[in-house]
Amino acid sequence: MRYKFLFLCSRVCLAGVVVALLTQSWGAQSAGTLPEPHLFYGINVFSDLAHEEQWQGWMPLGFNWVKIWEEKVGPVTERLPHNVLYQIDCYEFPDDLEAWGDHVEDIVTNGQGLIEAYEICNEPNTFWRPDPHPEEYFQVLQEAYTRIKAVDPEAVVVAAGLAPVGRVQGNCNGYDGNNCIAMDELKFWRAFFDLGGGDYFDVFSIHPYGFAYEPETDPYSVSNNFCFRGAELQYAILKEYGLGDRPVWATEFGWMRAAAEDGEYPGWCWYEGDYRDYVGWIEVTASEQADYIVRAFDYADKNWPWMHGMFLWNLDWYDAGWLCEPARYYSIMCVDYDAMVDPSNEDEQSNYPWFAQAYDAVRDMDKRHAEMHPRLSVSPDEFAMAAAVSETLAFNFTAQVYNPWYYTLHWTATVDMGQQIIPVLAAVSGPQGSPLVFSVSNVGYGIGTYTGKITLTATPTDTVDAPRDLPVTLFVWPEIHRVYLPAVLQRHRPVQ
Repeated sequence: MRYKFLFLCSRVCLAGVVVALLTQSWGAQSAGTLPEPHLFYGINVFSDLAHEEQWQGWMPLGFNWVKIWEEKVGPVTERLPHNVLYQIDCYEFPDDLEAWGDHVEDIVTNGQGLIEAYEICNEPNTFWRPDPHPEEYFQVLQEAYTRIKAVDPEAVVVAAGLAPVGRVQGNCNGYDGNNCIAMDELKFWRAFFDLGGGDYFDVFSIHPYGFAYEPETDPYSVSNNFCFRGAELQYAILKEYGLGDRPVWATEFGWMRAAAEDGEYPGWCWYEGDYRDYVGWIEVTASEQADYIVRAFDYADKNWPWMHGMFLWNLDWYDAGWLCEPARYYSIMCVDYDAMVDPSNEDEQSNYPWFAQAYDAVRDMDKRHAEMHPRLSVSPDEFAMAAAVSETLAFNFTAQVYNPWYYTLHWTATVDMGQQIIPVLAAVSGPQGSPLVFSVSNVGYGIGTYTGKITLTATPTDTVDAPRDLPVTLFVWPEIHRVYLPAVLQRHRPVQ
């Protein structure tokens, strides 16, 4: 969401009906309770690393992540005092995809130990030349993911956040909801996932801008779902494709302060037709900007346990372009780096920054910091079998042990020897992705119900959801009527 007006069309050009389904409260907590801390507090930074000493000193207290951009900083060669999300440039399908992959590999090689996460491209549903194309973005992300993991397996790969453009009409490149300028973000994601895109990112990214609305606004109550909670519709698609346990980051979000709030001179932007017609309707006051940002962090903390990284747009894009560039009025710190001189000269102090109300608000707000840990997941997470007392059967089971979060893990399985059932493990440990395989026999069991348990632990020891118990149940019945269909019918029987 960087260039003049490209991320938005007017309410008229994107007017349409709401078509996404939102069927649940998305983890809202009961009164008086909070989920475990799950947010990372971050902010987008515009300046290049030559100005690092300045902007690091002006970072709001308690923000532990920065998002920086390849086009501004180039290679990162030194460790910053914050965790880093690095935006890799890509705005079109490369003429030579392999050569572009080499470029990505060079970035990651230089960034090992310096960069935690890489976001691949920016808003490809609007900023993709010559026009939005989910399959092209899929191929680019696939190449980037493969190259990054080959160099630094612990690096976090973030799918590009999409511009919230609403329910666009039209067909372009064979995709509905695409008018060759912008593509409906919900339809873009569905096309992307249909291609298998879920295999090529660690973190799902959303850009839940607030537009002119309070952060708690129901997305169904406004045209095109243009509000902060529009994020819920995108997360619904993630769940629809079986990826609801992937962490989600808001790699850009915020509210745009009215230019007139910064003085009479910026205030003339309202009389600039492009500004007034395209972004004038999303202006909020400086106090509303501050209030809404704090409330957005609070809403995500209380109601979205699936939301992890929250990167405010932005710290210091105040000198990113012409006076009426919208990014200027999302900025919470106002500084012209090009005009900065020796700070020891009292006559030049006016070149140093002033801060919007939002700066003090986010500096002073309560923060519940989370850390990046792996998470132990297993599917299925319980096992049951049935046998007749007259049968002798061996049951074989396979469970997938995986980690949908962050750094890698290694699992260990133990059998509770004090239970009625003692499963036989094919292997007692393995890396993430290695299946848990075990067997159970009904030999020696009379009629009744019998239970057992396998316990999975993981390293590192701070792995989320570890240890965890996997119940095993055996039902032994007097008789079971088993029906065996002829092979020709078995091929056509319905799946239960």
